[in-house]
Amino acid sequence: MAVLTADPDADLEAALAEFRRQRRRKRLADVHWIDALYQAYLTALLGGAAVLVGAGFVGDGFLTPSQLGRVTRDGRGVGGVTLILTDRRSGTRRSLVTFTDGAFYLLGVKPGEYELTVDERVLDALGADAAPLPFTLAPTPRGVERSDLELRLKPRF
Repeated sequence: MAVLTADPDADLEAALAEFRRQRRRKRLADVHWIDALYQAYLTALLGGAAVLVGAGFVGDGFLTPSQLGRVTRDGRGVGGVTLILTDRRSGTRRSLVTFTDGAFYLLGVKPGEYELTVDERVLDALGADAAPLPFTLAPTPRGVERSDLELRLKPRF
């Protein structure tokens, strides 16, 4: 029920608001909920099928490490050693930690000139020194990889 006031703009706004409320109620009443649920079901089903088909285009090959090496002391691997990999061209640094047997690897390293060093705090804690290891990574038929890197820890005393 509309109440007329002296302001025609206010009457128009009130009438429009009432019209919108009624139209919203009618729109909700006209929704066929079974049809809406069925459409949601079909969308989910087709989406799942698209994921399964798309997954078939992704290769199943395993990731190969770009970098394989070891940190040794007296010929035995040393685990828990923090290493710093520095790109000699850009100066970008990445850190990694050796496994319990002293082995380490990095994925996603691009071809280039690098230097591998042992974190100074680790060297202090172990009472050891290790010379920086400069090396080059070049593409191979299997990707970018290298497996002959060895950092040797030497006692300071």
